[in-house]
Amino acid sequence: MTNALILFRKEVRTYFNSPVAYVFLMVFLLVSGWLFSSGLFLRGEASVAPFIEVSPLLFLFFIPALTMRLFSEELARGTYEILATQPITDAEIVLGKFLSASFLFLTALAAALVFPIAVSMAGDIDEGQVIASYAGIFLLGVSYVSMGAFASSLTRREILAFIWGFLFMMIFFLAGKFTQFVPPAAGAIMSYVGIDSHLQNISRGVMDSRDVIYFLSLSAFFLHLTVFTLGSRRWR
Repeated sequence: MTNALILFRKEVRTYFNSPVAYVFLMVFLLVSGWLFSSGLFLRGEASVAPFIEVSPLLFLFFIPALTMRLFSEELARGTYEILATQPITDAEIVLGKFLSASFLFLTALAAALVFPIAVSMAGDIDEGQVIASYAGIFLLGVSYVSMGAFASSLTRREILAFIWGFLFMMIFFLAGKFTQFVPPAAGAIMSYVGIDSHLQNISRGVMDSRDVIYFLSLSAFFLHLTVFTLGSRRWR
């Protein structure tokens, strides 16, 4: 964990010493602000629902852009081989980079809390639902980050890492949307694999352990794949 935390701090400094973090935060806040204001003025209600409903689609574009450089950039420059020769394991490298990207995403999400706070001044808002909803989209975002990390470990080209990450996330985004077109047994499986049913439960303020386990398991699965992919490079 010590090596992973050292790498985490290095990666966070790299983010904030370049325009990457600031561009990501600015664009994320602009889009989030528009979604919140649309709920306030178009729906005429103090609610975070517009943001929660569109967040899975929104993250399909934001998070691959955040994660595409995690490994691809170092693989392209040849600096990953230097990092791999240090006394640090592949799992620690993956964990350190995953935590850094998750931290930047969490920073953006924390900054976006200003919007429900502003909405609460315009009318009554269900604080419990807001907390549960933010917890849900954080778990969703972390799952997407793990998919993006895996995509970035597959290629040296950042644009390909973005495309692969987008496709992985799209599979889980769409899985729960076509359950009515398949047999019931297959529909039940697709519903569980897809993110919709899990995120909807949490956004209603229901923190079911099964939904939390789903997102954590999804993250662990793709992080394991990332470790395996990077480990296989040592033998090439």
